[in-house]
Amino acid sequence: GRVLALKAALGLFDDPFRRLQPARAQARQRRPETLALAREAASKSIVLLKNDGGLLPLPRSGKRIALIGPWAQDVDNAIGPWVLFGGNDAGNDLASAMRAVMGKDARRVEV
Repeated sequence: GRVLALKAALGLFDDPFRRLQPARAQARQRRPETLALAREAASKSIVLLKNDGGLLPLPRSGKRIALIGPWAQDVDNAIGPWVLFGGNDAGNDLASAMRAVMGKDARRVEV
C-alpha cells in the first residue's frame, strides 16, 4: 500500500508517459544489443515440460506442421500488447517464422 501511495503522491498515475520520447524509445528498441537481449530473454523463458517421442527439435524438411488457431498468422499477438512503438513491423507471426526457419522444404497446413 505504501508504494502505491508514494507513486500516487509523486503523480506517476496522472500521466505515466509524460516523459516518454517516442522517437528515442523506438530507436532504442531497434538497437542490435537490445534485440540480442530480447532474443536471449525469449529463449531462456521458454520451457519444454515433456518431449514425448523425441518430437523436438522439429525437422527442417519432410514433415508437415499444422499451425492451428487464430493467432498463427497474427503479428499483434506474437509481439504482444506491451510493445509501445514499432507496430507490426517489429515482429513476425508464427507461420512466417516457421517458414523462414524451415526454408523451401516446409509444407504448411492451415486450419
